[in-house]
Amino acid sequence: MVNRVWIGALLSLLFWCLPTQAAEPVQEFLEGLRDRGYYDIAIQYLDQLEQRPSLSPEQRELLPFERAQTLKTGALLLNSAEAQRQQLDAARAAYQQFSKASPNHALAAKANTSQGQILVKKARIEIHEADDPVNASLRITHQQAARDLLKQATQVFQTAGDAYKKELDKFPSFIPEAEASRVAARRAAEDPYLEVRLELAQCAYWEAHTYDPDSSEKTTALQTAATAFEEIFNSYRLQIVGKYGRLWWGKCYEEQNQITQALGIFEDLLLIEPNSPATTALYDLTLRFKLICLNNPAKKDYPLVVTLAEEWIKDARGRERTEVGLGIQWELCRAQESLGTDRNITESARNQALNQALNRGRILNRTSGEFKAPAGALVQRVLLALNRDANDPTDFDAAYGLAGKLRDELRTLSQQVQSAQKAGNADEVKTRQAALQTASSEMVRVCDLALKLTKPTTDARLVDNATLLLAYGYLIDNRSMEAAIVAEHLMKRSGTNNPDTAKQAAIVTITALEKNYQAAKGQDREYESNSLRDMAIRIEQSQPNTDQANLARETIAKVYRDQGQLDEAAVWWNKIPAGSPNYASSQLMAGQAFWGQVGQKSALPDGERPAPEKLQEWQVLAVKHLEAGITERAKGLPADAAPPDDLILAKMTLSQIRNRQGYYVTRDGVTGALELLTRDPHSVMTAIDVPEGQPRPKIVGHPKSRQMASFAYQQLLKGYIGIKDLNSARDARLQLEAIAAGDSSDAEALTQVFIEFGKELENELKQLRAEGDTVRLDEVREGFESFLNDLFQREDGQNFSSLFWIAETFNSLAEGSTDSRAKAEGFLAKASEAYGKIVDRTVADPKFTSLANLAAIKVRLVHCRQSQGSFDEAEKVLQLLLKDPASKDSPSVQMAGAELYQAWAENGGPTAAEKYQIAIAGQREPVPMWGWAMTAQRMQRANRSRKDPKLEALEYESRYHLARCQLALWRLQTDAVAKKKTIEQARFGLEAFARLSNAFPPEEFDRFNTLYRSILKEQGDPLTDLPVGVGGKAATDPLAGIAVNGAGTNGDGAVRATTPLPATPAEAAPAAGGGSKTNVVMIVLLTLIGLVAIVGILRVAMKPKDRYAGRRAVRSSPVKSEAPLFPVNPNPSDDAPAASEIPPAPRPAKAKPTRLPGKPSAGSDQ
Repeated sequence: MVNRVWIGALLSLLFWCLPTQAAEPVQEFLEGLRDRGYYDIAIQYLDQLEQRPSLSPEQRELLPFERAQTLKTGALLLNSAEAQRQQLDAARAAYQQFSKASPNHALAAKANTSQGQILVKKARIEIHEADDPVNASLRITHQQAARDLLKQATQVFQTAGDAYKKELDKFPSFIPEAEASRVAARRAAEDPYLEVRLELAQCAYWEAHTYDPDSSEKTTALQTAATAFEEIFNSYRLQIVGKYGRLWWGKCYEEQNQITQALGIFEDLLLIEPNSPATTALYDLTLRFKLICLNNPAKKDYPLVVTLAEEWIKDARGRERTEVGLGIQWELCRAQESLGTDRNITESARNQALNQALNRGRILNRTSGEFKAPAGALVQRVLLALNRDANDPTDFDAAYGLAGKLRDELRTLSQQVQSAQKAGNADEVKTRQAALQTASSEMVRVCDLALKLTKPTTDARLVDNATLLLAYGYLIDNRSMEAAIVAEHLMKRSGTNNPDTAKQAAIVTITALEKNYQAAKGQDREYESNSLRDMAIRIEQSQPNTDQANLARETIAKVYRDQGQLDEAAVWWNKIPAGSPNYASSQLMAGQAFWGQVGQKSALPDGERPAPEKLQEWQVLAVKHLEAGITERAKGLPADAAPPDDLILAKMTLSQIRNRQGYYVTRDGVTGALELLTRDPHSVMTAIDVPEGQPRPKIVGHPKSRQMASFAYQQLLKGYIGIKDLNSARDARLQLEAIAAGDSSDAEALTQVFIEFGKELENELKQLRAEGDTVRLDEVREGFESFLNDLFQREDGQNFSSLFWIAETFNSLAEGSTDSRAKAEGFLAKASEAYGKIVDRTVADPKFTSLANLAAIKVRLVHCRQSQGSFDEAEKVLQLLLKDPASKDSPSVQMAGAELYQAWAENGGPTAAEKYQIAIAGQREPVPMWGWAMTAQRMQRANRSRKDPKLEALEYESRYHLARCQLALWRLQTDAVAKKKTIEQARFGLEAFARLSNAFPPEEFDRFNTLYRSILKEQGDPLTDLPVGVGGKAATDPLAGIAVNGAGTNGDGAVRATTPLPATPAEAAPAAGGGSKTNVVMIVLLTLIGLVAIVGILRVAMKPKDRYAGRRAVRSSPVKSEAPLFPVNPNPSDDAPAASEIPPAPRPAKAKPTRLPGKPSAGSDQ
């Protein structure tokens, strides 16, 4: 439905506007378009570039090469064999133009081998033509033409390979890594040689397809290809070309019907994480080949094919348009057709599978090449199985009438989905949603057909209605960008003549844009958020007193919320007027947002934190809106009715605020926290209760969930502590424990609740300190200290959990008392005493707690005494752990030891160098300890053998501290030889680790890079960034230029050229403040009224996935002061246990042992 001419006009306007911008990301834009199958737009983009007089000579030189790459990659997706041949010929001519004009360019070799790839592609066209039943009489002719083309391609590759081998042989087989320039030169020589070796093997593979099935010639050719692929794998098994060799070797197994062997290879390759363009291409093609095996009659695992293919399509974000993507969709069609004839499943499930196969098969039948003929045959078989007329409507009225019936079917299915959701029937929800999507796909097809059948005499209102149904169908079919394009166009077109349709189109537009925005979660969402917000503002301004305007206001609020601008979010929620159906909920959301703003901003460091008056202003607004929302929500609600979830959550948040303000009970006309929690009607404590034996729901944010119920009891406990009702406080704490453990004595959940409570207390102290409220700060500390002392001194009923809670809470009080060294020291001493008492009680009675819990407590005791500066005492506890066979090999124990000696060294003194040596290399006596070096090695081996985010985090932590200690030791050493060795170990250790890393999380790269540059500065070397390996911050994959037919990232799998098209230089002075490099094009696009949705396709096309976004959100702020819209922190502390017992886990870098005010941190810069 997207008009490519329309987009071409948009590109023209874009380029006309671009002179005001700096450095356009030309290469990124091109590759993004190609990656997602927008080849014709990429060609138009190149045409526009060619007309720009300001284009640099370097860029202009590369235009023929980039044109050839685009034409070659997109050719096999054209709709006719002849068009494919013509485009491939044009691509070859463009390569020849580039080679002739720039024979010495770094990409000249690539252009030459690409001409051989074009011959292979033309041969594949002949193969597909030979396999099409329509061409049965010309089958032998097409087969021979394919063999002739493959023979020509083989000659091209052999000639090129001989030349590349000569260049490669000029280098020795081994070059020390320190000789970086020679290593890079050898890799540059090796890349094209490996590429042609793979191409030669693929020529043999495709030759097999020029013979009839089951013929001896085909078997011989497949065996020849298999041998070639096996040789590549055996020679280069650690490089990506070796992985591709193994992949195609497995494909040869599959085609010889050795399915088990093929699947074994594919399963191994799918373990490789797709975190770079090359590995993503490898993953996609491997998955396609695996699905072929699963569809094989020997396996018939059709449900697994459907599951894997649908999951891939859901996450592909554009790659489904590539040749490999079409192949995966074809295997999905085959599996769905097979399920549709399976008499072992229900008739409704069979019909659903057949309809899904039909819809996707029709799409594939509109392509050319490999899938056209088989997809056409599948469509006919499925129509027969469904007993449906194969003929479509031939006039608008008939098509529109059919679309109306499908609309009614969608309504019914939507109601069924909602009913299943309310009933909690997950299987029924999944079934109904699949049926809903099938019906929506068919409605899209029928509406598209209806619009094509319009005539000048067709009723314009009916055309608008058909367009609206098309947009709605796209929306339900998860094609949100197409939905937004169509609906926005309709919204503008029908605004005056058909205002009701315009209003409905506005809803579809903003819903589609919001869906697109949500789909980009975890990535750079600047375009999505801007387009969504801009559209919402337009609707809010053009239809101010409508439900559509309120939907727009809510949408803008959500965008601001997601961006962390909680005060702006609150402002927009507050714009929803009283009397609106969602007024109460918007007031509650505004109050939650303002309170989240207080927590968010009060946690900022000095100098960045807003003034106390501003924090107080937000707190007042939070209370105002929460109270208004609570009052409005409770209006007309019967006393015995179940209260809405948002009402209970709002009362929890308001009770948290009242506790913080000291309003534990009602006074001065202010409702206290205890009344908010316990008073009927609609008591919080009643609402969170569940019948005995009934599990709590695991839905995040549900009032009855463990997380929210424990938060409510934390506030109740605080309230009782505040009024010094210690008996009620103890009861509340026991209830808190019961909620945490449930019916299973779950130590992990129990520990997590203690940690959450401690962090909440710590955040409260920090916030009071930020607001300058020293009176309340002292009141809170004194109240808790009194309660903890009383609890600690009472021996009766004291158990492991109560002592552990006392110790953790004292530790949190110390963390929150950075304003008073004396108080912090006192709290740490009491925490140590409580931890020590647990140890003593367990020694006296081994049943007091488990050995795993005891080890964890000892690790915490080491941290606590280290924080006190009692290093000798901490060492004694550590040695007990290192002597114990059950804990001596625990990474947490060993890391606690390395951290202790590092902190001891950083504390200064005559033995500092000695302590650094122990932290680095460990020691054998009096008890063996690994040190950071051995810990790093062991974590690396463990992480390589089984990928685990926790192991990866420990590996990063140990590697970082190893280099940090080495740098600190170097500063203390006096012997020149020893200093040189230490600094080089720090530097080369970081370089080696970085090169071996698949990808650095951004926050990890930042701290490693800062440390690396510090080392370079100390050595007096030029400051450069840390060189990261494949998929990392600065990828240096030596085989990134390998092209693989059908397997790469430019549609057909050719891994893109290693030398990128340079960025366009600034054509005018850049605007003040600069901007994001990747969003230069979007800055102009966002100003183009009416084309915002179309531009979204271009923006999405050039956006990479951010693999680490989710992890960064947690790890960069392991403990938020308040969750933005929920009253309890949704991100568990990094200290959270990972097993059924409290694990002896080390505190991560951002949760170090408490440091007393005035003392340097163990991780401080040296």
